[in-house]
Amino acid sequence: MHVAMRRFLAALIIQSAAGIAFCGVAAHAGTVEDIQARGIVTCAVPANTPGIAAMEEGKRSGLAIDLCGVLAAAVLGRPAATAFVEVSPDDAALALQAEDADILFMPQPWRLAQEAEEGMLLVQPLLQGPDGQIFGPVVRQGDDGWFVTVRWLLAGLVARPVNIPDVDRNAAVSGLGLAPRWREEMAAFTESYDALLARHMKPLADAGWSALPVVEGPRF
Repeated sequence: MHVAMRRFLAALIIQSAAGIAFCGVAAHAGTVEDIQARGIVTCAVPANTPGIAAMEEGKRSGLAIDLCGVLAAAVLGRPAATAFVEVSPDDAALALQAEDADILFMPQPWRLAQEAEEGMLLVQPLLQGPDGQIFGPVVRQGDDGWFVTVRWLLAGLVARPVNIPDVDRNAAVSGLGLAPRWREEMAAFTESYDALLARHMKPLADAGWSALPVVEGPRF
């Protein structure tokens, strides 16, 4: 289906009453399977937000870009297996609901309507910025498996991949559908979430962003 038509249909869903919207966005499931079938993790990111997602010397750079690589490393075993869709705050929800992207990394004020009416779920706030903006991974409602996968991978990144026990690594392969060597691929890509954050903290701090404490969640 043409991208414009898919976004138009997604807009109709979002503009519906809250109850109808929930029914519409809950129909999709199996994001991990979709990613594995196409061999690419597609991430929706801003076009130019230094420290989060920006073009530098012809290459994308930023915390969102690296986190997308972490997901690709874990789900596909290839951190470079990523694609990016540039979005603005106005069309970010449409891009996610139209399935133009598997996950959204868009700085914006977090509002009740985004979860109550627009069918999005914030997995974990990571940064707080100017004008009440929040940054963190956002997924579609209706695919609990993908939400759990992203949450656990972030928790594993905070805890450092090398520290994840073998029993939990194996459970994630069977339970979440991750690549067999997901822990090793994540560890090779980055030592930890703190290492990723440190890589981009200067432009973030210069723009008024500060890091939020990351909830590790359940222990591996």
